[in-house]
Amino acid sequence: MASETELTLEAEFISPWDPLSHCYLVKKRTLSKKSKLRTRLGFEKALDTRIDLIKFWDSVDRSLTEKTKESGPVYLFGAGEYAQILSCYAANTFKKIDKIIVTVKNGARDFEKPIYLLDEVSANEGTIVLGVRPEIEDNIKEILVKKGWRLENIITVSN
Repeated sequence: MASETELTLEAEFISPWDPLSHCYLVKKRTLSKKSKLRTRLGFEKALDTRIDLIKFWDSVDRSLTEKTKESGPVYLFGAGEYAQILSCYAANTFKKIDKIIVTVKNGARDFEKPIYLLDEVSANEGTIVLGVRPEIEDNIKEILVKKGWRLENIITVSN
């Protein structure tokens, strides 16, 4: 990304506050006129992509907010990248999250929401939003169903 803009990557390091976060130090550089035109076109494409992402997550936020309107407690299953995305791009949904549910606490990130193990929450006392990658979604649903969760109490971005 830096190579397509007026920036150069000066340093890269793992943050001291979270071992899963990476930090990048960038510096502005001067470009030739030809490079500036290419950079401007790249910027416009990147901006269009960002706008599309914002529209997508706004739609997800509205949908999840509606689906959890009268559900009782709302839980988020997963304390990783998906939770991070929801906290940034689906803020209304994230505000409604009462607890974050995980199967193991090792590696769980802190989102200023209480984190509970799956066995510490009663099945179906509310709604659980899956915050997992699509390729493992079915496996997680299977685990939840085995723990007593009904499918109608499990919400994903795709449903």
